[in-house]
Amino acid sequence: AQFARLQPGAGPVRLEITFKTRSGGEVEVEGIVGGRFEDGLLVATLGIFRDVGERRRVEHMKREFLATVSHELRTPLTSMMGSLGLLRSGRVAAHPAKAQELLEIAERNGERLLRLINDLLDLQRLEAGELRFVLTPTSIGAVLTDAQEGIAGMADLLKVRVALEPPPTHLAVLADRDRLNQVLYNLLSNAIKFSPTGETVRLGAELVDGTVEISVADRGPGIPAAFRARLFEKFAQAETAGRVGGSGLGLSISKRLVEGLGGSIRIDSEEGRGTVVTVSFPLLLGR
Repeated sequence: AQFARLQPGAGPVRLEITFKTRSGGEVEVEGIVGGRFEDGLLVATLGIFRDVGERRRVEHMKREFLATVSHELRTPLTSMMGSLGLLRSGRVAAHPAKAQELLEIAERNGERLLRLINDLLDLQRLEAGELRFVLTPTSIGAVLTDAQEGIAGMADLLKVRVALEPPPTHLAVLADRDRLNQVLYNLLSNAIKFSPTGETVRLGAELVDGTVEISVADRGPGIPAAFRARLFEKFAQAETAGRVGGSGLGLSISKRLVEGLGGSIRIDSEEGRGTVVTVSFPLLLGR
């Protein structure tokens, strides 16, 4: 059908079509097909094509990301402006408890905006190779306690419990403590978001063959099998039964931070039975 569009003297035909592969897959391509004619008859063709599937997928992800970021910015800003407007109006001046509640709402939403902006800045620095790590001996027990305390406000808000399983006291790694805290906050945040009300997220660490493995386990809906290959991609978000959305940057940033610290990260998940994320670092000897 495409060759039939070729006419003597008309020049090449531009195409955007889908190729079928021998194995039954599909490849989106764009390109041109030209023909050589003798006595008005088509005797040879030449087609040059470019695979555009990846480019279109990235473009789609960028559109989704812009829509997500717009939503993530607009929602807390709207809430903040509403709270501050009520405070400025004086209508709650006679109700200190209500005024305090409005201030807390504004503060929570301000923190949400700050996290999103920090994620975007971190991603930019990671991609440019500008993020530096300050490695020092780091107690795993202290880091896990920091993580549990740092996420407590979010856990309380969503009525999810974070249970800390104290690790052996001697466990330590060489790491940037602030960046490791950031990784654990991201992982706990995801686990809490996708946990049913009243459920428990478990945080712990153990020594396995000379490697310290820190795990965050939830009993949420799990990760759809079709999405698992994209877990660590930028802006990627699975469609699950979770209650709270996000920018789709947390896992991507966490993976880069963990690898920058000399560790590794893996995710084990089963639909309907929850998810376990494990980050691993070499044990710091002599502790």
